[in-house]
This record gives sequence, C-alpha cells and structure tokens, in this order.
Amino acid sequence: MKLQDIMTRDIQWIGPETSIHETAQLMQSHDVGFLPVGDANNPLGVITDRDIVVRAIAEDMDPESAKAQDIMSTDLLTLPQDCTVEEAAQVMEDRQVRRLLVEDAKHQIVGVLSLGDLAFRTHDQRLSGEALERVSSHV
Repeated sequence: MKLQDIMTRDIQWIGPETSIHETAQLMQSHDVGFLPVGDANNPLGVITDRDIVVRAIAEDMDPESAKAQDIMSTDLLTLPQDCTVEEAAQVMEDRQVRRLLVEDAKHQIVGVLSLGDLAFRTHDQRLSGEALERVSSHV
C-alpha cells in the first residue's frame, strides 16, 4: 500500500504571520493537532498542538502577538506519495515523528500522513502498533 492510498489530502495551511491564537482556533475547528506553515509549493514549517503548549504557553508568549513563525518547526520531513506505508512507518519510527508531509513527483505537498492514518486506513494493527510504540519511546 502506498501513502497516496491512505494520506489525508485536505490540508489546512497557515501563513507564518498567523497568530498563535488563530492557529489554535484553526486546530480546534478542523479537529487537528498539526498545521503546515506556508503553502503546497513553499512549505516553511509545521506547528503542532504540543508546540503551542511547550514553545508558546510555557514561554509565556502572548497568543495574539506571537506568530506561527515564532514557534514552528522548520525541519520538514517529507516522503513521496508512492512510498510504501511500511517505509513511512520506519521513517516515522527512526525520526520519532507522528506526522509527515507527503509530496508528489514535482515536490508539491499533496497530503499529510499521521500515525492515525497508519492505524485506521491500513488495517494493519501490527504495523501501526509497532510504529506508535517506537515513536512514543524516548530511546
């Protein structure tokens, strides 16, 4: 099975100038914990709900004036959409990430793959369980 078969295609993007408050509201309204920053042709970074807590709230940033660019992770992890789910699970384990961006042959971002996608869309409990266990470990 390939990533293009299970990835989430409907991606909500935010700009680097988006406030942390608006970012959190978008996460809430779209029921997601991850938003890429930039656009499909120019991804700049990603923000997770954990980033908001650890980098913004814990650092006592003002959610109205602090911007996405202030707390986003810029070390982007992308895989091609024709990558297998087994390969993606291994990369997620190796890099200790729960989500990654999926790109097409032109390097345009076309989707997001999460551990949830592995669990619910592959129906491979062994694969998703092992990936979750290894991503969650602090080894």
